[in-house]
Amino acid sequence: MRDWPEFVSGQEYSVDLKSSDSGETVVVGYVENGEEHYVSVRGEGSGTLYDRVLGRVIYALAAHSDNLMVDRYA
Repeated sequence: MRDWPEFVSGQEYSVDLKSSDSGETVVVGYVENGEEHYVSVRGEGSGTLYDRVLGRVIYALAAHSDNLMVDRYA
């Protein structure tokens, strides 16, 4: 996502993005919790950035896994 205009900082699975149009922010992070590990996508504000990021993350993870689970926490 480094080449996206919303890119602020990050590397690999940890990325911060912000839309200059809507102010929407999205944070992507790799989380290790004991034996469990996953990618977290959190967003604030309204706009399409969150949807675009989530789609890209799911697509990237699916390319390397036969088992992909998506959960929503509010």
